[in-house]
Amino acid sequence: MLIEDPNGPYVNHIVVRAQDKNQPWVKPLIQSYQQPQIHDFILKTFKGAVIPAF
Repeated sequence: MLIEDPNGPYVNHIVVRAQDKNQPWVKPLIQSYQQPQIHDFILKTFKGAVIPAF
């Protein structure tokens, strides 16, 4: 198994097109992902292989 260094250069981001940045669905999308229960799910499920960066 290969695990990247937690201080490595790779981070997953939620990205939208510039023309969509003010669409009404963008803010709820980000808020729904950046919840404590999602953070905990990531830690529990991926056991350190994925580290939430929010």
